[in-house]
Amino acid sequence: MAAGVVFGVLAVLLAIVIVTAPPRAGAPRRSSADQSDDRPRSIRLPGVGRAPQRPGDRGGWEQLATLATIVAAVLAVTTLAWWSGRRNRRGRLPSTTRSKSA
Repeated sequence: MAAGVVFGVLAVLLAIVIVTAPPRAGAPRRSSADQSDDRPRSIRLPGVGRAPQRPGDRGGWEQLATLATIVAAVLAVTTLAWWSGRRNRRGRLPSTTRSKSA
């Protein structure tokens, strides 16, 4: 149980650090002239694009809610599997007190 609590606390702290961390000092910054490159790209550069404007657009609170739901589901399955294994281990008899069958 303690390991699960420690893991959960570390995961929350890591998420907070990632979200609130300022950009690295050595990271190159792109100006708007650099972003208006006319070369075709299959994957957009970071920071290029527009903010979501309609409910069906990518990003925004809906995407974050989906991520939170997935994380909660994974944690729930992991917790239930751990809890079930712990309960099953408690129900076992020690090997020295088991009756031996011939």
